[in-house]
Amino acid sequence: MNRDREILFEAGDDALLVANGGRAFSREGVISICASHLSDKRSDDANDDVRDNFGGAEKDLVRRIRERELATYCTDPNRITSDYRGEDETSRDYDGRIVWELLQNADDAMGRERSSAELIGSKGLGFKAVLDVTEEPEVHSGPFHFRFSSADTQALLKKEGLHKDPPPLTFRIPHCTAPCERVQEFLEAGYATVIRLPFRDDEARDSVVKQLDDFNPLFLLLAPRLTRVRIRTSNGETVHEITGNSDGLADGDVQLSREGPNGCESVPWRRWTWRGSHERKHLSVAICLPLAEQRGSEPVPGCECPPLFVFFPTEEHIGARALIHASFDLKQDRDHVRRGAHDEAIVDAFRALIQRVLTDVPARTVLKAFGE
Repeated sequence: MNRDREILFEAGDDALLVANGGRAFSREGVISICASHLSDKRSDDANDDVRDNFGGAEKDLVRRIRERELATYCTDPNRITSDYRGEDETSRDYDGRIVWELLQNADDAMGRERSSAELIGSKGLGFKAVLDVTEEPEVHSGPFHFRFSSADTQALLKKEGLHKDPPPLTFRIPHCTAPCERVQEFLEAGYATVIRLPFRDDEARDSVVKQLDDFNPLFLLLAPRLTRVRIRTSNGETVHEITGNSDGLADGDVQLSREGPNGCESVPWRRWTWRGSHERKHLSVAICLPLAEQRGSEPVPGCECPPLFVFFPTEEHIGARALIHASFDLKQDRDHVRRGAHDEAIVDAFRALIQRVLTDVPARTVLKAFGE
């Protein structure tokens, strides 16, 4: 099976495995995931944050990052506590968003390398959401096999005499590791990257299973690259897939399907989109309406008022019975919109998109979908 645009979540008794078929980790990706303030987003800016000045072969990169961090802490031991506090603050900002952040990272890894303006996430920041369920995340991708461990890092800092009682710092210092048998199976099955997250406790496992069981597949209507989400829990396997014009930022009719233990269902949707650029930032707006089951081609208002999406669902609502996406700026928690420099351009584009919808659908649909 082609894994290029698929992500798999498998929640076992002791760990969550997340595999995707996108690009394997780059050297810059490894560097950024070890830091609390960097992203591996590609940028045309010559002053991009991520600098690979470690040199040498890939197999030695993890060791060299660890040695450099230890040397930094030796020069300034106060950085240990400072880095821990920054990591803790970031993880609390992303509390409860582990599934969305891993989906976001996977989508960004799909296809060719892109400029930062085209990406919707960053491994360096959103990946810290995994601290919600584990202190020992593992990454297996291409030539890179490493993990983070607050316990091992604490022991290492004590051994090096850098701190008498180190805080439970997880990231910053990577440790080499080998893939377990199940991870190796996924890699051999064609997945480019496998992340293993050993559960902190039963509560963490139950939280992840609930998030996966409650998964909202509507984001596939907007995902720029992901087309299939495969979920395995103790309740069985469920596959969500979008077919048709699967580019989430393109006009057209698509089919959103779900196949699981309780049967199969498929819903046709129509999508209207706008894309533009403004001051080196890519902007986008989308409106999606399901198609009538009986007539097959007539857009109809949805039965619910979904939240506003900024690619992924937020906690904002505008009251429309349609799926709405707009690339507004988000607060650090990724759940709420904040004022941004491009708001006026986005709202103008949304007005223009509504005009297009008005020419394509019956007035009764527009009134039902947007009248309130």
